[in-house]
Amino acid sequence: MDQNEIVSKVLLTAVKDLDRFDRSDLTESLQETLSQLEYSYSLLQDLKRFQSNATLSDVTIKVDGKVFHGHRNVLAAASRYFEAMFATGFQESEAKEIELKDIDGDIFRLIFNFMYSGKMELSTDTAIPAFHVATYLELHNAERSFVDYFSKALPKKEVTPDQMLSLREAAQAHGMQKLVDMFFNHLVIEFQHVMKSDLFEEKASSELIHEYLNNMPSVCDCSEEQLFTHIIHWLKYDWEQRKVDAYAFLKRFRLGLIPKDKVRKLMDDQFLEIPECKEMMDDMTEMWTEFEGVEDLLKLPESFLPRGMIRTFVAFGGQREIRVYEGDADGDWDARLDFEARGKR
Repeated sequence: MDQNEIVSKVLLTAVKDLDRFDRSDLTESLQETLSQLEYSYSLLQDLKRFQSNATLSDVTIKVDGKVFHGHRNVLAAASRYFEAMFATGFQESEAKEIELKDIDGDIFRLIFNFMYSGKMELSTDTAIPAFHVATYLELHNAERSFVDYFSKALPKKEVTPDQMLSLREAAQAHGMQKLVDMFFNHLVIEFQHVMKSDLFEEKASSELIHEYLNNMPSVCDCSEEQLFTHIIHWLKYDWEQRKVDAYAFLKRFRLGLIPKDKVRKLMDDQFLEIPECKEMMDDMTEMWTEFEGVEDLLKLPESFLPRGMIRTFVAFGGQREIRVYEGDADGDWDARLDFEARGKR
């Protein structure tokens, strides 16, 4: 039994046993709080008992061939969608029967039960469809049910990168900040898979890419070239809106580790219209065209060195001469070894 189940059991037990306590010594405020808690629990149990009771209901909802007998007050209290429908003079406000289209009946049953009980039993097959219906109906207090489910499903990789991108977008649109943060953190963790997903270029946010590039792991499953290519394509997908991020993203790359023809092809004229990007390309072009030796290479350590290395060694030469340099995080280099002849130090 996890912490949530323990707390839930303790609270329910306490509510059920309220009548056993002598409240005379309690403050008036606490007595009032306990009375409200007791009444709320009793009312919730009655609502569950009246759920789908055709005799007492005042509205019938048809969904995917299934019939649900409900109560306008309960539905309006649980859902902004139903509140707007019943309280703003829509045609449905007086209708005895309402039909909801394009919603699966079994998924709506989960939602309907939640509106009367505050509980939602989710599974791998139902969680995402239920989330979309819940956001469509603008349910109050449904976020906790989805946070509980996805906090367990995400580490098990039961949600694809495309699904995470879509879920985060929907959660953000409906103000579900706990879900937004949860999906964001997992998108960062799974970024190397996320960037290869079908929806990456359309739905990935600049904040997500900034977070990953600014905290990029030293060892990646993808090459510098692969990462660079996906980020360039993301920028070009909506260039007018995203070009503001171009230099901030590109300066995080080791362009010297990417084939120069690939860099030139992807960083086309629209990138060169940004002064900082043009200066970056001018530096790299000069390096590519005028490279004469190790001293030139070491002028741009941020473009050539592997990521996250505390100590970096670079060796140059061949059979007659080999020179080894050690570099630090500040781009300073010291000669460490000098082989004047093969096999001799």
